[in-house]
Amino acid sequence: NATNKREALQSVFFSSRVLINDKDDFFEFVDILIDAGYYELALGYIDHMSSLFKNDERVLQLLQKLKKLAVIQN
Repeated sequence: NATNKREALQSVFFSSRVLINDKDDFFEFVDILIDAGYYELALGYIDHMSSLFKNDERVLQLLQKLKKLAVIQN
């Protein structure tokens, strides 16, 4: 249910830390943020972690997804 996902995400945001165990979890988390409409937050996570995952194709895929949603301008 989309409402439950959104509520779960909101509760995560108000916690003091988000623990991500591996990069697959990171990419899934950011993708969920995008799907839930938290575009700026997702972009912030991508920006913050880009130095660790700069060679991972999934970074570009997430950025393309944000670009399609007109969150990122050329």
